[in-house]
Amino acid sequence: MKKLVIVLAVIAMAFGMSSCSKKGGAATPTEATKAYYELLKKGDFKGAVQSTYDYNKEMSKEEKESVDAMLDMTASKIQEAMNEKGGMKDFTVGAESIEGEDATVDVTITYGNGENEEKTESLKKVGDVWFVK
Repeated sequence: MKKLVIVLAVIAMAFGMSSCSKKGGAATPTEATKAYYELLKKGDFKGAVQSTYDYNKEMSKEEKESVDAMLDMTASKIQEAMNEKGGMKDFTVGAESIEGEDATVDVTITYGNGENEEKTESLKKVGDVWFVK
């Protein structure tokens, strides 16, 4: 019985570590961009930052702690910028271009104040997963 508990604990830990190793990302650049902008549209600015390449790239424990400390500040700056424009009303994703481990995706954002903004998002592939930079 003791061995079964230990084996189950090890399996649970391994599953937990693998599911938490990367937050966000998607199988294609377009899917990753849509997921990122859906988080922004919902007002989940912290989640949006956590889904980026810069948050999920390989880094030391000290670097990760530093990034985590800056997470709330970055999310609040994004929120302030969105609030100034009346929040995000909608977005559309356009053309996708892939060159090796890098990609770009065109996005048109419509803000609550009626203003439109066209952007080109840069993405990075890590393994089989794409992240907005």
